[in-house]
This record gives sequence, C-alpha cells and structure tokens, in this order.
Amino acid sequence: NLLSHAGMDYVDDHFYVDHYQFPTGGWDYFDWRIRDSSVVSTEMFTLTGLARYRDIRRPYVVSEYNQAFPNRRGAEIIPTVATFAAAQDWDGLFFFDFVDGDNWTTAPSGFRLNGDWPKLVLVGQSAKLYRTGQVRPAIGSAIGAMSQAAIAEIAALRKRERRGLPDTPPSGWELEKSYVQRMGITIDGTSVAAVAAPTSGSAEVRYLKEDGQLRIVTPTLVGVAGRMHPGQKIDLDRFSLEVLDPVRDHATVFISPVDDVPIEQSRRFLVAVPGQIFGSQPGSAPVRPK
Repeated sequence: NLLSHAGMDYVDDHFYVDHYQFPTGGWDYFDWRIRDSSVVSTEMFTLTGLARYRDIRRPYVVSEYNQAFPNRRGAEIIPTVATFAAAQDWDGLFFFDFVDGDNWTTAPSGFRLNGDWPKLVLVGQSAKLYRTGQVRPAIGSAIGAMSQAAIAEIAALRKRERRGLPDTPPSGWELEKSYVQRMGITIDGTSVAAVAAPTSGSAEVRYLKEDGQLRIVTPTLVGVAGRMHPGQKIDLDRFSLEVLDPVRDHATVFISPVDDVPIEQSRRFLVAVPGQIFGSQPGSAPVRPK
C-alpha cells in the first residue's frame, strides 16, 4: 500500500482477524474453517503490523476490518480496534459491513453486523471513545525508517501478514506498548529501521500480553476485553470485575455514564456485557436466531 498509494492524500488498509479459510479454494459456503482466535489474546500482532508500517506523514484509514461470525470472541473486535486506533491517532475506521448482500435478517451470517448482536451492542460506546477523545492519542512514539527497496522486498516476498516484521521485533515495538506509543515509519532512503527510544505513554489503556487482556480506565469509560479465568477478579479502578461463569474463558465488558459526566458523578451507567452469538434455528422460515 505504501507504493500503490503514493499519489493519494491518505493511506488505506484492510485487515481481518480469523478470516474464513477454504480448503477446496474459492468461497465454498459448505466447506470452510476458522480458528476461533482472539484479536486481544492471540492476534494483537495484526494491529501492530498495521501500525508499524503506517506512513507517519500522511493520514491513515482502515476501511475494512472484522472478526466474523461464528467466532465466539467476535464482540471484542470493534472496541479493541477503536481503542487502538484512538491511541495510534488513526484518521478513520470503517467496519465491514452492515449488511452483506441484499438479504436483511435478524440472524447472524458472515461478515454482517446486522444480526450479530454482541458486536452491535458495543458500536455506540466504541464510536464514542474513538470520536470524542475518551481514549487519547498516545504521547510516546516509536518511529522507524524504511527504504523504497525494503518496501518492495516485503511485497515481492509476500510478507503481507506480518508486514515484513522479523520474528524478533526491533526495540520499542513490543506488543505491551501498543497502546502507549504511536508507531509508524518514514520513507527516507535507508534500509535499516532506526526505531526511536520510546517515551512514557498514557496509563489509560493497558495491554497485558501475558494475560491476553486489554484494560481501559478513563474518567468517562471503563472496559476490559480478552482472556478471563473463572473466579478471576479484575481491578478497574472505579469498578472491579469477577468472572462467575465456570467455563467462560473470554469476556468483553464496557461501562460508561449515560449522563455524560465523569464516572464519579454519574447516576446512570450503560453496562455492556455481550456473550457469543449463535446461528439461526434449524428449519426456521423466515430465519430466526437460536
């Protein structure tokens, strides 16, 4: 994209977490696989891959992203990406998509948001945190440098999934710092990535790599997403969370005031605790959710 978008005013990108795989090739709706993976606990490198190779001099937009049905952790994708994009100071986000095709339904299917209620209930809080500065841009930075030749080599060797990132990332590009320092590159003719020493970042958002967990604590928003354990207690400053479900291993929880005041002053809260989504009831016509 750095080469093909060279004449554009901004750089655009797409990504998917746990995209369908088709063993027989093509789009076979009866023969596909997913890994049921989590963007927070196992695939955060997908987001950092985008951030590390962003041309820091130009606006940056992600115009497609999703963690599609029937991934059981799908509720985490929109708030996680919105938080990451806010911290990285990205310029636009477009979820793909609202309705896939020309069929409106209340049951989940494919990439569509319509009918995928765990994702849908978090759209408002996610949009607000991104658009109104509830999560502020990171104050730290780790800006690298790449040459045109290095970019061409990444494309030629089809290293798209990791954007050419080596197995051991350069100092300053650790996953734990994803939400506290802005990442990107400049294209200046040198083939060696010279990563600036990171400065301290905001403590509003913490990514705990070993725990596979994202935590957000701001004056007007509290949230957690990722891996959880039965009986685990999580301290979110103004709130604490305990997992009571004996088998639940992931959760997404967001709490925000409805009355647009700081949490300490609020009398009414929106608490979103979505679970996983199920498919349509077999034999139902018209299709209805399980």
